[in-house]
Amino acid sequence: VMVRVIARHVAIARVSDPVRFCSWAREVATVAGAEGRAAPVGEGAEVSFEGPGPAVEAAIDWCASITEMSIDQLDITSQRPVLQGGFAVLETPPDA
Repeated sequence: VMVRVIARHVAIARVSDPVRFCSWAREVATVAGAEGRAAPVGEGAEVSFEGPGPAVEAAIDWCASITEMSIDQLDITSQRPVLQGGFAVLETPPDA
């Protein structure tokens, strides 16, 4: 059975502690079965999740719940999966 892999980029303008948020995002994604990367950006964070649809959706749901936002309030864009393996927490986001 082929698993459909999706990728989503989530930009969050404000979180209480961007560095801690990125570490938590790694833990949540790993437990859910997704991979990707996260980086603090000013008062917020940018996170990319890749993997099976349910894993990515679970990680995005966590982003919404931890920031007390609805999914519609998050800046979510679809991306092409690259599946580099693991989940990286970066000091700055990679250039798009």
